[in-house]
Amino acid sequence: MTREEHLAVIKEANKDYYENDSPNMSDEDYDALYHDYIDKYGGDDLDFVAGKVSKGLKSFKHTANMSSLDKVKYYEKDKLKKKLEKLYPVVLESKLDGLTVVAYPKDGTSMFVTRGNGVEGEILPRFPSEYCGINRSSYPIRGEAFLPKNYFERINEGRKDKFANERNAASGILRRLDDNEYINYIKFIAYDVVGLDVSEDKKIKYIHEHTCFNTIEGEEVESNAEDKIEAFYKRNKAKNYPIDGVVIKSNTDCSLEKFGSTRHHPLNAFAWKAEDEQHVTTLRKLNGKELTIKTTNRNTHITICNYDSYQGEKKETNKENNTQITNKQQTTNKQLTTIKEYKNKEYKKEEEISTNVDKEKKLSADSEIFSDEKDSGNNAQLIPEEKEKEKKVAPKRESRFVPPTLEEVKDYEAQKGYTFSAEKFWGYYESNGWRVGKNPMKSWHGACVTWQGKQNEEQINLNNNGINSQRPESRFERREREEREYLEKMERLSRSFIEHPDTETKLNFGDENT
Repeated sequence: MTREEHLAVIKEANKDYYENDSPNMSDEDYDALYHDYIDKYGGDDLDFVAGKVSKGLKSFKHTANMSSLDKVKYYEKDKLKKKLEKLYPVVLESKLDGLTVVAYPKDGTSMFVTRGNGVEGEILPRFPSEYCGINRSSYPIRGEAFLPKNYFERINEGRKDKFANERNAASGILRRLDDNEYINYIKFIAYDVVGLDVSEDKKIKYIHEHTCFNTIEGEEVESNAEDKIEAFYKRNKAKNYPIDGVVIKSNTDCSLEKFGSTRHHPLNAFAWKAEDEQHVTTLRKLNGKELTIKTTNRNTHITICNYDSYQGEKKETNKENNTQITNKQQTTNKQLTTIKEYKNKEYKKEEEISTNVDKEKKLSADSEIFSDEKDSGNNAQLIPEEKEKEKKVAPKRESRFVPPTLEEVKDYEAQKGYTFSAEKFWGYYESNGWRVGKNPMKSWHGACVTWQGKQNEEQINLNNNGINSQRPESRFERREREEREYLEKMERLSRSFIEHPDTETKLNFGDENT
């Protein structure tokens, strides 16, 4: 797969997810595809806003970046433990599988906006009546709109074009422009107060005191949370609302200020993703004498007995017939192989696809399935008796950070259409040695995105009819503002010394003893 083809698949997946509400691959496949592109080509090509506002719906720019959470998969034990140790004490919450919605306070009630791409969302034309009551909050309230399992089954019973899952159903119902009988089937659970950096239990209390919304149930954990997450997930999975994991949040005041955030995720919380049930259902249907499992210290070997009986057609005896594959079959096999390649990060040439299909057809009755890693046991593939040699994966190349010149920053700002001051940006980071907090900077392009986001937030606070314009300045924002003002004063002072070296310049930073 070429670089252009790889990028095109990512953009198509984004379009199906954000605009069509019809994902063409699982979250696990998309994550593997996305991160593999970054490993090979860097992230510059992915610096675009995914998703557009649907025709007929009004757009709305969020007053803060509604970023998603970083994910830890169920088999990443070491990564999970490391993140938990940093965040204790924590709160466990169900990761609802619906449509993220932000309720903005307006005229004593709420205006409901989809998360969209995190920067811009859609104003929903309708919302369930039970949640359109009083909202006296001074902050936006973030939550999840979802369709309970029993309602989802009831709706699909009477439809020819059935919804694929609860998330697609909830999104389709809420974004319809006309009246529909299912709008009050939707439920909404609030779980965050945007801009209020306090512990999670205080946020839940704030939501109860200022709004009419129901809130997420949480479980506080002081230590050893890794032993409790899966049990928490299984208990809540059995309930009537759809979930696909667990959200783990630090339960301390000022956690966002303490841990900070990246371009894409806050660092005071993350999501634990459960095993994708679609990968294991088919295997679990084969039991008893139909399936045998052998586990070694490195691999799990799964053997399907009477393999030919599951193929739907008799085995071809003519060797020439085995090699004759129609264009339609080639296309289908290419797509299936591509999904497996995303998971294993081994992209094979198109010329090998036909050969691989022929080999699979020649499998004996007892064909063997194996997973490359013991921990990711759902990642199974069919292989012939003679195993192919493992392909070597090219090592990742680490690029060394090179600080830009002022002209390079100006050119990049003009190219992207950014509006922040390039001089202030360059002067700020040049003075602190191109560091982000205590860490060396890795990408100045990413820092430009962050500065532009802050510029947008300041402008939005002035333009959005006073919504959230009275939000108090956080300690992080105040410290950053004071640091910028200090650097600006030092810059003016330096310029004054250079232009008038013989003139005595008085230092005045608000303290006569300075």
